[in-house]
Order: sequence, then C-alpha cells, then structure tokens
Amino acid sequence: MKKLIFSIAVVLLIIGCNKSEEPVTQDIADNNQVAESAVDLLFPVMSAGLWGYVNQQGEFIIPPQFEDAWSFSGELALVQVNGNRGFINREGEMVIAPDFTNALGFSEGLALVQVGGASGYINTAGEIAIPAQYEVALWFSEGLAGVLVDGRWGYINTQGDMVIQPVFQSAAVFSEGMANVQYNGLYGFINTSGDFAIEPEFEFVLGFSEGLAIVVVDGMCGFINTDGEMVIPADIGNTLGFQGGLALVREDGMCGFINKQGETVITPQYENAGGFFGGLSFVQTGNLRGYINPEGEVVIPLRFDGAGNFSEGLAPVVVGGKCGFINTDGEYVIEPRFDYLDPMAEWK
Repeated sequence: MKKLIFSIAVVLLIIGCNKSEEPVTQDIADNNQVAESAVDLLFPVMSAGLWGYVNQQGEFIIPPQFEDAWSFSGELALVQVNGNRGFINREGEMVIAPDFTNALGFSEGLALVQVGGASGYINTAGEIAIPAQYEVALWFSEGLAGVLVDGRWGYINTQGDMVIQPVFQSAAVFSEGMANVQYNGLYGFINTSGDFAIEPEFEFVLGFSEGLAIVVVDGMCGFINTDGEMVIPADIGNTLGFQGGLALVREDGMCGFINKQGETVITPQYENAGGFFGGLSFVQTGNLRGYINPEGEVVIPLRFDGAGNFSEGLAPVVVGGKCGFINTDGEYVIEPRFDYLDPMAEWK
C-alpha cells in the first residue's frame, strides 16, 4: 500500500451518492486496522527512501530500513522487506518473518495474511491460526470476519468456523453490531447471527457510525438509525458518516457539516474537509489547510500545504513538501522534516 502524499492530497473518503458506482470490497492491501495507546507512540515515517519509526519528540527509535511500514497494533507493526511483509516489535526486531505476499495489522488478536494468492490468518506468535484458503478476506471485527468463498461472502469466527454462510454478493466488517451486505443486488444489514436486521432494499449503504448509517435511494444519500428508520431524508448528494456528532456533506462542490437532525450547522464553504476527529476537522481553501471546531470556528489557521485527521492529540501536516505533526493548539510537536508518513487516519 502506498502512503498518501499529504502535499498532493489527503484522500477524502466521501461518497458520490448521485453517481452509479459498484461497491468495492476491501482488498487486503488497502486496509490496516491498527490501534496504539498514547504511551510510547511510534510514528512510521520515510526518510531518504526508507521507512522507520520516530517517537513523539521526532527521534528515530527504529532507524529507516524498510520498504514500507505501518503503525503499531499493540506490540507489533507490519513492515515490508524485499517485497514481502512481516512484523516487528517495538525494538525493531523482526519477530514474524516477512513470508507473506500481503498482510494487514492485527485486529482482535489475528492478522490477515496472504500466501500464494489465498487469504488466511496468523496469531501474534506468527502461527497459522486459520489456514490460507479464502479468495479474499476482511479483518476481524466484533468477533467475525468476512470471507469470500466461491464468489460469495460469508463470515467466520476466530476459530475459523463458518458461522454465517456465504450467500452475499458483497460484505463489510461489523460495526455497532451490524454489517452491511449485498443480497440479490440490494443492500441491507445483518446482525452477528446472520439474520437481516435491516432488509436489503437500498441501492448502496455504508456501515453504522454513531448510531446512523448512510443509505442511497434514487441516487441520493440519507441516514437511517439502527431500527432502519430514515431519520435524515435521502436528499443529500454527497456525504460521509457521522464523526463527533457531525457529518460532512458536499453541496455545489463545497464542504460543510450537518447534525443528526439533518440541519446544516456549518455552511458548505470549503473545497475539502475531513471528519471531526479529536474535536477538530481539517478544512481546505485554495491550496492551504487548517482546522475548525464543531462550531465552525477556525482554531488553527489555514497555513499548511497538507493536513490530516487528529489521533491521540496529534495530526500530520505538510509544509514545503516535508511532513511533521502538530498538537490541537497548532503547535509543532515534530517539525516538518520527513519525506512521507503513514496517515494517522489509518490508525482508527
């Protein structure tokens, strides 16, 4: 997976609901579910063409030596060496050999790996926990993982038992007790027992976030609650899910935010924006980015060439083609001096 170059763009994962697009199931190379405590945070950064890890003072704890690197999930981080992927510990030691053509970070004690074109799972000791036997697979969430078998998606548990039979045309990870799936050409939501909690009746859907999910009706976006009730009418052209109580919407090419009642609380006025992570959202006007609070006030001026989401109180920014980190006061915690970095948006 290529790292995002913030000086060019931080990808805004916004749905164009008024466009007919086939849903894309998550490929193993495009997702890395990771989590790390605020203690001993290590950031993957690139310097002179190689990836290493720095601490919150910007000091290299693990020197640049990898072709690619991802954030730590617990005590392990995914890295790439000679085109293959393995895992290192916080001392930089390779504790799971790079024997995999592809892999994701650990989620619920298991990591998705690819061997010989098939997908399976290993445990934190590097042992095969679920043999590589699936055409495509997703990471574990809420005890279940989607797997593709003979062209249809089902779900396995952490023991590798098929607990929800493969009958779906597409599938996603579980979120807030439900997973969005496609069945007979339409989209709905199943519970962890595999029963439809919300019948498949929509053109497209995304998973639940803060109790609401995006659904597409007649090419337009709306939001339903966990009972399947339409709480925000499907009259929105483009939107993201709720984060921090607000959802990003795009009108006439400009970004603003609505609340859970569907009311516009920040008028669309920015060329680009993100969700409210850590209480702030990046926004863009022209070629510069800064941050606003949920009241729409600019709290960190638009002075960066690139900027990403906050996580653990820090956000990645780009100035003059170099990457660094700021805190929620807009102060540099790590001065911009690295070539690239792993977007903190991927850590969530």
